[in-house]
Amino acid sequence: MKLKARFSLIIGSLLFIAAALTAFVIFSFSHVSRLQTYQTRTSDTVTEWVKLRIFLSDIFTVSFDVDTVDSRWMDINTNFSGSFSGIAESPLRGRLSAETNELIDNAGNLLELMQKSFTALDSEIGQLSAAGIASNTKLQLKSRGLSSVFNSRESEDSSAVTLCYLQLSSSLYKMNVYSAPFESILEEIKNHLDRDVSANIRSVLLRSILVLAVLSLAAFIVIFRMTSKIVRRLDSLRDSTESLAAKDLTISVGDRYKDEIGELSGHLDTSIKALNGVMKSVQTAADDATGMSESINFAAGEVTTATTEINSNIESMDKQFDNIKTAMKNASSALESMSSFLVTFMTDIERQNSSIADSGKAISVMSESINTVSKKGRDKTRQMDELQRVAQEGEEKIENTESILVGVTGQLDEVHSFITMINSIAEQTSILSMNAAIESAHAGEAGKGFAVVADEIQKLAESTTENAQLITTTLTEISSNVQEARNSSQSATEAFSNTTSAIQELNVTLNEIVSALELIDERSGELSRQSKEVLDTTSGLSVKTDKLDSLRKTAIHEIIQMDSIIAESSGGVSEIAAGTGDILKRIMEIHELSTKSKEAMKVLDSMLEEFRTTDSTIQELD
Repeated sequence: MKLKARFSLIIGSLLFIAAALTAFVIFSFSHVSRLQTYQTRTSDTVTEWVKLRIFLSDIFTVSFDVDTVDSRWMDINTNFSGSFSGIAESPLRGRLSAETNELIDNAGNLLELMQKSFTALDSEIGQLSAAGIASNTKLQLKSRGLSSVFNSRESEDSSAVTLCYLQLSSSLYKMNVYSAPFESILEEIKNHLDRDVSANIRSVLLRSILVLAVLSLAAFIVIFRMTSKIVRRLDSLRDSTESLAAKDLTISVGDRYKDEIGELSGHLDTSIKALNGVMKSVQTAADDATGMSESINFAAGEVTTATTEINSNIESMDKQFDNIKTAMKNASSALESMSSFLVTFMTDIERQNSSIADSGKAISVMSESINTVSKKGRDKTRQMDELQRVAQEGEEKIENTESILVGVTGQLDEVHSFITMINSIAEQTSILSMNAAIESAHAGEAGKGFAVVADEIQKLAESTTENAQLITTTLTEISSNVQEARNSSQSATEAFSNTTSAIQELNVTLNEIVSALELIDERSGELSRQSKEVLDTTSGLSVKTDKLDSLRKTAIHEIIQMDSIIAESSGGVSEIAAGTGDILKRIMEIHELSTKSKEAMKVLDSMLEEFRTTDSTIQELD
């Protein structure tokens, strides 16, 4: 049953109890009101009796209007008789005490005894108008009363007055025999009615209080049983939110009831499971990113070592090129001096042969050096290919890391939506608590237990809101760290991209150097063959001077070309040196960025370790 339905049922029950109690009180007090009306009618009866007695007394002592006495007597007698019959025959006598009913019966018996006197008075008073009393006597009776006129004996109709006086006195005497006891009984009836009405009022109040106590106790028991279960569930939900605020994602609310609190518990469980899955994903991504950073650092170290070795080989090549340049300069000087010493060449042929032999050796050494440099260049080209592959793998891993971090950011946004939903539910719970407080205030004393529930719901709403704000703050910090990791990954990706481009350029340059060295090797082979030809030709140099001069020019031309090739090779080596320096700088930047990324991931991992999680994943929620 929904909480709203439960609270509506409680309020409806309270209203029903209040209506039933009100109806009971109204019904009870209606009887009391009728008794009070009966009491008033009894007092009116006593008053009518007093009026009757006063009227009869006034006839004798105050005024006796012969013309109107009959009608007045009939009115007073009729009013008294009707009033007494009303109290004697009223059904309310069943709610009076036995003593009061006995007194009423006694008064009725006395009234029956006096009824003969009333009948006689009716007859005698009715006959006065027909007695033929003179007007003067009527005036005297009206102004002085019957007793005064009778005692004075001054009236013209003294016999009629005397007869009237005697008849009325006789009837009044008979009535007075029962009048005093009748008045006493009427007073006792009045007093007993006062006590009976008071007793009925006390009985009604006592029964009302008893019914109110019983209904209040029943309402309290029902409300307590209904609200105690709700309070226990709210306490459990509050403990769960406190654990969640303490970064414990292993909790489970597990409320089996299908009401608002059960729905809130279900949403909270879903949020906890989703947040647990997100945290596990973030932890996994952080571990992967840390491993990638270590791989990047290792690859950067390997590249640094290879680059250092390339630099050392380039320095060795520079030295070999210097030796080649020196040898070429010497060969050029020797060939240039051939023209001035051509006449004496024959005498110096042996020295020339020795020089040519030395040149052949130098060319052989140069050829071997070029072969060595070319071999190392090919090896470095393969190393550059491997370095380019490693850099591309590092770039792909960084891109994968960035994709994972983008997914983590999206999942954090989903967690933010769950927190927004929790805040909305907390606001609805707060509104529900205010409505419950208002309804409990309307219920009054019977709604105190209901007010406790409203207060607990308000506390739950406030606690949920505070915990949601704390979770939002933590998620914001995590999002900031993830964003920093993304920025570092993007910087690393750019650095790897630049490194890959630089390695490609260096690889192209090395290939060009290797091609140039192979060309130099071919030219060196040609030079070696030409030197041998010169050496072979020097034996017949005397007859072949013209040919020697031609060969000298050819040698000078070849030396110039070789010098140009060596200059180009030296420039290529310089470019290689500059490229390797730039590569080394880029790799150091990559190493620094990778180190920063690793530190950021360690900070993120330390923050994630504060959360207690389970092995459940986001897929379990589906």
